[in-house]
Amino acid sequence: MNDRCERMGTHTWLEASRQAVRNPRSDTLPDQAYACGSMDLIPPPEVRHMKQMLISMTAVVGVLVLAILPAAAQSDYPSRSVRLVYGFTAGGISDVLARSIGARLTISLGQQVVVDSRPGAGTTIASEQIARSPGDGYTLFL
Repeated sequence: MNDRCERMGTHTWLEASRQAVRNPRSDTLPDQAYACGSMDLIPPPEVRHMKQMLISMTAVVGVLVLAILPAAAQSDYPSRSVRLVYGFTAGGISDVLARSIGARLTISLGQQVVVDSRPGAGTTIASEQIARSPGDGYTLFL
């Protein structure tokens, strides 16, 4: 920056930029303006910060809209029974927990939740069955 560059307030900068747009051939700018050369106006940090905030807020709103659209397009879930698969033996605490969760899901979803025990290989058998099931949300893993 040269010696002609000096800082000014946000409102003065906005007025100087409006004046420069209205009369582009004018070589006279307000003394308080950021004048670096003949017509170069550099906005003060407050204006740059406002622009960055506006861009950030627009991006956040866009992401939220894109996140909500698929949810609005979905039909009623669940339209059939849901399977809850767990990989531990029957009669243990995992069985009690899975059946309790299944009963609560049945009440809240309004569809039957089938609790399925697939013990063995450290839950690998149940995990493999879940991995091979379609990803439609009707098979859950505990």
